[in-house]
This record gives sequence, structure tokens and C-alpha cells, in this order.
Amino acid sequence: MISGSAIRRVIPSALVAALFLTCSAALAAEKVAPRSIGAPDSTAVQSAADAPNARLVALVARGGNIIQSKGVASVTRINTGVYCIRPDASANINVNNSIAIVTAEWSYSKYNESLAQWARAGSGCGSDRFGVVTTSDVNLNAKYTLSNLVGFTITVP
Repeated sequence: MISGSAIRRVIPSALVAALFLTCSAALAAEKVAPRSIGAPDSTAVQSAADAPNARLVALVARGGNIIQSKGVASVTRINTGVYCIRPDASANINVNNSIAIVTAEWSYSKYNESLAQWARAGSGCGSDRFGVVTTSDVNLNAKYTLSNLVGFTITVP
């Protein structure tokens, strides 16, 4: 015969084991989206972006190739992880008093741990271009470094 104290010890252990097995099965079932690292991008052809409420918008692949854009004259990488976006004259954008919205773009970046940031000043792009700085944490140690392996989008409303 099993005593009441033995049952009280067995039940919590069984619950912990069941919880562990359930979580393990859920994690095993989770699938990571495939990413073809290092393969050439088959869509690396510039096309017009449909952005009716933006004066400037661009999808830029890692390394600086423009995938889609509107109101962009050029994207130039001037240093590791530093890009300069020159607005097209027809966009009528004064870079000095405009706000840019920048974000990293997952499918055009090599690593998950990637950032893209607008640099209002200090990028080296001058006063007629928007500066974008891209960084990655390639070693997963929370130390982000300038990187050419980050795709990004930029929007100027």
C-alpha cells in the first residue's frame, strides 16, 4: 500500500514531467522559416514601389542593391554598414527638415540579429542625403557591429 505522503511526492513530479514533454514537443514542432544564406537574390531587379502616401521609399538588399523604390536617385555604401540615400529631385525633399523611418528587412538580411537606423547626423553622407547605419550581432553575444549584411527599408512620408 502506498502512503499519502508518497502520492503527494509523485503527483508534482509527474506534472513537471508532463509539462516538460509538452513543451519539448511544441518546440520540436516549431519550424524556422527557411533562409537561403549566401544564395544570390533572384529579385534583385529595381522596380517601382507602390507607396501613394510617401515621398520617398526604398527596399534595399544587403550590400546596397535597390530592390524597389520611389523618389530615390541613388543608394551608396560609403563605409561598412553606412549607406547614403539621395532623394530624386522630383520628390521635392529637403533632407535637412525631413524625418526618415528606417527598419531592418528580414528576408534581405543574412542574420536575424540585425538593426538598421537612420543617422540624422554623423553618417558622413552630407546634407543632401539620408544616412542609414546597419549593424548585426553575428556571434549572438549582444555586441552589434557595423555590417553590410543587413537589408533595410527607408520611408520619408
